[in-house]
Amino acid sequence: NFALERIKKYSRGNVFLKIDDGFYGWEENAPFDRIIVSCAVETIPQPLLEQLSINGIMVIPQGDLYSQKLKKIIRISQTETKYEEGIDVIFVRKYQAR
Repeated sequence: NFALERIKKYSRGNVFLKIDDGFYGWEENAPFDRIIVSCAVETIPQPLLEQLSINGIMVIPQGDLYSQKLKKIIRISQTETKYEEGIDVIFVRKYQAR
């Protein structure tokens, strides 16, 4: 696999790979200082918010198939989160099992 070869060749032991549904994050390695989500969601995934460190930032496209905004979310404290709405974007949507 191309990606695995590159990780082995260039990584300094600081790159980890997990193939799974990103909606649930990666609880075993949380908290994260930065989270970048590359598919649009209708609602912000609670597991990702919980795995964001204090002062951590998540960038995530939110909306439906044709109307999405890029959101910046900053976790201020355990109980406070700041949301900033950014530009209009169109990302592929999270797969919805039927």
